[in-house]
Amino acid sequence: MEASNPSSSTIKRLERPEEMLQILELYSGIGGMQTAARESGLPFKVVASYEINPVAVDVYCSNFPGTSKPRNILGLTIEELTRLSPDIIMMSPPCQPFTRQGLKRDAEDARSSSFLHLVDLLRRVPHPPRMILLENVAGYETSQTREHLVDMLLHRGYTWQEFLLSPTQFGVPNSRLRYYLLARLSMESFPFTTSQEVLTDLPFCMCLLSEVSSESHRSGSVNVLPILVHLSFHNHKEAEI
Repeated sequence: MEASNPSSSTIKRLERPEEMLQILELYSGIGGMQTAARESGLPFKVVASYEINPVAVDVYCSNFPGTSKPRNILGLTIEELTRLSPDIIMMSPPCQPFTRQGLKRDAEDARSSSFLHLVDLLRRVPHPPRMILLENVAGYETSQTREHLVDMLLHRGYTWQEFLLSPTQFGVPNSRLRYYLLARLSMESFPFTTSQEVLTDLPFCMCLLSEVSSESHRSGSVNVLPILVHLSFHNHKEAEI
């Protein structure tokens, strides 16, 4: 079914935050998450980045000249995390511990040690970040490492939502399924209805006031319309819908 264009009367424009969001970028790679943050149009500053792969570090510094070189997460201390005081932590931990090629050693894999170290810091830091974004491979949702993370989120009073999404759902020609987790401190609400289940569709933002059935905006596995509507009305940019 062909998607219909929502009229302006069905959409509520939300105000963009005025404050500069402080982002801590972990497992930064070549800076994919920072690029996405820039394209979102939200005001932010990366207070620090951490990455152990030297090639990725070189590419990161080339992509973002003038930024400090990423460092090893195992060197992050609770004192430094407290000093950085990020609003948001964005991260894409090593995926090998959760893949067949990586023998699915999960939390026992040495490559998980930095993430477990981070979870321990987040459990003890006086002021945890307001929001957390994590990306990994499909299969992470059943891992022991994920259980460590969820236990910390419960302990610190976070609300979270998990997703299994394909890049095609964002209009990207790549069908590889990925895992995403969004977490917010319970004092802040998500702009969509959450579920205890792992979602496999993009949720509609509450900037859509009228209810639209999933079939009315989705063709096959693609449901790009919520993204386009959100970008157009939250970032005050024109988007072809």
